[in-house]
Amino acid sequence: MQSDPTYLALSPSCSLRLLEKPCVYDRVRDELYELDDEALQFVRSLPVKINGAEVAHAETEFLRYCIRERVLSHVSDYAPQKQTSRAPVPSLRYLLLHITTRCNLRCAHCFLGETQPLDLPFEHIAKVMKEFDELQGLRLLISGGEPLLHPQFWEINDLFEQYSFRTVILSNGTTLEDPSVVERLRAHEAQVSLDGVGPSHDALRGFGNYQRSLLGLENLVTWGIDVSIATMAHANNIADFDDLERIVNGFGAREWNIDVPAYAGRWRRGHPLEANPAQTGPLLERAFGGGAHYSSEENGDLACGAHLCAVMADGTISKCGFYSNSPAGSVSDGLASAWRNIPRISLQQLRCDCEMVALCRGGCRYRAEMAGDRFGKDPVMCGANGLPC
Repeated sequence: MQSDPTYLALSPSCSLRLLEKPCVYDRVRDELYELDDEALQFVRSLPVKINGAEVAHAETEFLRYCIRERVLSHVSDYAPQKQTSRAPVPSLRYLLLHITTRCNLRCAHCFLGETQPLDLPFEHIAKVMKEFDELQGLRLLISGGEPLLHPQFWEINDLFEQYSFRTVILSNGTTLEDPSVVERLRAHEAQVSLDGVGPSHDALRGFGNYQRSLLGLENLVTWGIDVSIATMAHANNIADFDDLERIVNGFGAREWNIDVPAYAGRWRRGHPLEANPAQTGPLLERAFGGGAHYSSEENGDLACGAHLCAVMADGTISKCGFYSNSPAGSVSDGLASAWRNIPRISLQQLRCDCEMVALCRGGCRYRAEMAGDRFGKDPVMCGANGLPC
């Protein structure tokens, strides 16, 4: 008697991505699997119908690996595989979507500075998300301001599960202190800012906000949402990093993003919390996670931001938030059009004279520009590598 047929298909969290090299992307685990020509042909043929009695025979070493990694799964029914077109080169893999300028804090380092409340319309947000998925995007970073303060945030939240990219909320954490709010989140991950321990965090974010951010992190862990943490290194928290590292690990963070404030918005040269790059630079070495998802052969000659751009709350699209005054396009023009117009800098154009440039990619071009030369050295990255600048 023959067993009921089953299908071998891509797991629900996985999708084919035709980037510079074909890949399967698992948005839940944020893993990218490169495919050779044979594997690509097989993935394109999915779903494959297999009789139950034939499953063991059909599972080659390759298939067993894919099933073990949860890239493939056996299903009794399936939805037709979505047709995928090739991504542009370089591919747009990470999109910062600033949906609002509204914020409940007044952080000392905010690059937006003093702004009036401005919200990217819901229909524009929906349009950008659809286009990002069509362009083979991997991670959508929802930011602000404080993104949960967008008047239609919960309608935006309902869109997250419709797409095959990973959604990450970038929050100051204070809007997550109510468990009922966290319970409603449909994002895969939330990145919360933690800029010191107690007073050193509050020096940047405002009195009492350290405990509120910790409560937000606790709620995220309780509700099973992946947690990552972002830290700005400044003069008041340099001595906190051992304790910070224990806190980050205690929350089981999948990523610790460490950076230094740039001269923009409220953060000006000579700010009382500014520290010397020789002090803050080495702290960047403690960061972990946040894989860039590209191999050295792909766009290997491009400096920072090879696969990233930003949509601002006014609908303009730029290289990143620091370059919002030099937009490459707008939401109305379309994401693909703006991505083609993003200015790019190759490593060969940089006036960096050390052997570390291929590894650090020249650091941040905006920080280099603020130091006096857009093609020159990034003082923070030089400090991170123990080099004079």
